[in-house]
Amino acid sequence: MRREQKLRIHPEICHLFYINISQSPQKSGNQASIDDIAGSWSGAADGDDGVYEIYFEILDGCDLNEICGAFNVPVSDCSGDLIFIQVPDDSQDKYQYRETNETKGCYEGEEDLWLRLLGNGNLEYHAEGDYGTDHGILSRQTVD
Repeated sequence: MRREQKLRIHPEICHLFYINISQSPQKSGNQASIDDIAGSWSGAADGDDGVYEIYFEILDGCDLNEICGAFNVPVSDCSGDLIFIQVPDDSQDKYQYRETNETKGCYEGEEDLWLRLLGNGNLEYHAEGDYGTDHGILSRQTVD
């Protein structure tokens, strides 16, 4: 059973996304869950073109290979949806994802995209493509 949910990224960004999420997450063995990183995240990323702000909104209750949130890079007018393709397990510690439904300001080539939950509760961001490697640390945002 699916439900439609409105997803609002960071309050200052004012982008609204409509996505479908599943009612029941799948988790097996020592595999992590997307729920472990669900929430609003923001921070600065550093790449060959300089430092930029990046925002993620990750929904809970998602399965792999389904739209599970959104991202926004305001400085380049790049935003879109997230689809997680792998979560941490016994062999690796990354939440690998791909982007879809991107706006025209986004990169249009192959990328290696992943997030990693750090011991201090922050989220490490990594993006690599023909443009070079971008890396950043994101903090979970709380709603006041």
